[in-house]
Amino acid sequence: EKFSDISVSVHEMATSDQVQAIRDGQLEFGFGGALRLNGHDLIVKTILQESLIAVLPQDHVLANQPGINLSILRDETFIICPRHSLCGLYGHIIAVCYQAGFSPKLIQETQEVQSILGLVAAGLGVALLPAAVHHLQRSHIIYRTFNPPLERLNLALAWHPENESPML
Repeated sequence: EKFSDISVSVHEMATSDQVQAIRDGQLEFGFGGALRLNGHDLIVKTILQESLIAVLPQDHVLANQPGINLSILRDETFIICPRHSLCGLYGHIIAVCYQAGFSPKLIQETQEVQSILGLVAAGLGVALLPAAVHHLQRSHIIYRTFNPPLERLNLALAWHPENESPML
């Protein structure tokens, strides 16, 4: 609204593809997990820190708990984004589970959030997703916060240091 003369074209890309496209001058900037964007000679600025929440089937034994401890999910099967998608979420989930004292049992991988929610609704497992998905209302699932809260996921903006675009 503030800069109505700027048009933005959005492309969904894995973080590694964004890094290469920024370096090649095909993208002005990219968004992704801060850890995935760092170390590529780009300027990286964290713009959002997002909490993770648990996504559980509606009839899950923890459905009535207002907040849960991640370690209580140690025996659950997890639905997660694939490692090869390089979305940053995969590594973050593995890390927070490790900090909670376990390695998650990975049963199903999919890149689409709606697919993850559908698999959880079908009772095939649980998921950890950014809190922003909470607004996606879907039958047969519930969202629960963690107590204590988990390490936040950092979303960052990255661009080439020589890019002097007014858009930036």
